[in-house]
Amino acid sequence: QPLDGGLLPNYESGQHVTIRLDVTDSGQGLITPRTIAVRSYSLTGPAVEPGKSQYQIAVRHAKARGPMGEDWDGLVSKHINQRLKIGDRVEVQAPSGTFVIPVHSSRPLVFYAGGIGITPFLCALETAVEAKSKAEMLLLYGNRNHRGHAFERRLKELQLHLPGLKVINVYSEPEVGAALNADVIQGYL
Repeated sequence: QPLDGGLLPNYESGQHVTIRLDVTDSGQGLITPRTIAVRSYSLTGPAVEPGKSQYQIAVRHAKARGPMGEDWDGLVSKHINQRLKIGDRVEVQAPSGTFVIPVHSSRPLVFYAGGIGITPFLCALETAVEAKSKAEMLLLYGNRNHRGHAFERRLKELQLHLPGLKVINVYSEPEVGAALNADVIQGYL
């Protein structure tokens, strides 16, 4: 939310914000150099709202295993998910970007997304609900497996409000013994 309590401008579905924040880990010792990080994240939530007072982003905590078997965390994603708290200051640039997703169309809209890359499309779908879009939309959404399926519940809720939306989920590494659901099977018919 803005420090001055003012309203924020609306944006186009698919745009992003660039944030700047202090990710210094004071637990590293008495004298810790200040670490400032800059990252861009797609906006989620409806792009157009009267009286917009906040922007929403979704940040998945990036984790991996290094070449020597050591655990690795994304610097900024770890900070946002584990240390950032309400009231902390984050500098945010105005929404920007040319990846703009329509929510109204006389022709069917087809969206391709994978993993957390769903966020700009989530914004488009949230905006389509607010705009009462009647467009036919097909979302082909790939994830590793059901456990890592970002926003699964929210996408099902959006389908209830968007009768023209069909979601086909595809898993590249489905869990052993996992039941194939109708969406996955239908995607291959």
